[in-house]
Amino acid sequence: MINLLGGAWRNGEPDWNAVLQHPSAKLHLYGKSEARPGRKMGHYTVLGTDTATALHDALHIKQQLEPH
Repeated sequence: MINLLGGAWRNGEPDWNAVLQHPSAKLHLYGKSEARPGRKMGHYTVLGTDTATALHDALHIKQQLEPH
């Protein structure tokens, strides 16, 4: 599970395609109206055949979501 904090909204709402296109990832947004740095806005989970694979995929998705 990777928490999604308000800082990810720095340039507007993130492009969720990185999560939604991954077959073993599930996105959970909490519907909060205002994003602030450090505020938990949601999370996503990634399943894998083993812990290392799930962690690798989760971190790859996180890198794609980070604002540039």
